[in-house]
Amino acid sequence: IAHREAEKLDDAGLLPMLRELIEANSSKAGKEIRENAYFVMGSLLKNNMEPSYCQFLIDSLRKESDKYVISSMLDSVKCLHIPREVNIEPMIECSRNDKWQIRHSAINALWASNSEPSREAARYWVRQTDEKTYKYELIFAQASLGYIGEPQDIELLEKHVHSRIRDVRDSAQYAINNIKTRWHVDVAIQDRPPDIEAIITFNTSRKTAASDGYRPPHMLAPGVL
Repeated sequence: IAHREAEKLDDAGLLPMLRELIEANSSKAGKEIRENAYFVMGSLLKNNMEPSYCQFLIDSLRKESDKYVISSMLDSVKCLHIPREVNIEPMIECSRNDKWQIRHSAINALWASNSEPSREAARYWVRQTDEKTYKYELIFAQASLGYIGEPQDIELLEKHVHSRIRDVRDSAQYAINNIKTRWHVDVAIQDRPPDIEAIITFNTSRKTAASDGYRPPHMLAPGVL
């Protein structure tokens, strides 16, 4: 309930206070306070984007070590419309983290940044050929490219449209069709993408990417920001 209420916050004036709260509780004992403050900051930035505080939130990914805290932070970042001037390198580093909880959340958050570094981070996983080992990485990366990818990414995605793994195959086709729609390329009726909820499948122990009805800000038009 508290998190749902936090999502309704719309007072950007709270951002400085939250930063101070996070910095004042940098010890191990302050982990829960920081985690909650990160969530509130993400909710505020979703409604009132302030690039400097968005940068602070993303930079803080490097300061945390708990995989669940970092994953939660990335889930907040996923809902943002990240300005181009914000350096997302800490998020990209997380997309190759050896802990799957962090890695999956980071790949899924790439769609929040309509930038070349974010696209390239997603392409890294789409280039993987071991679909069984990297099933979820492929699904999340392809979903992100569907929202921020460009027409030249279609050829890369096409190699997975005949995958023997249904979710990999469907997410690739979804991404291709979404790119074509965003860039006003004709899409045959029979090739229109299925609902994203039918494509992105998470481990049952974690939240689904579309469970809250959220859609990235870049899905309808190219070149946003």
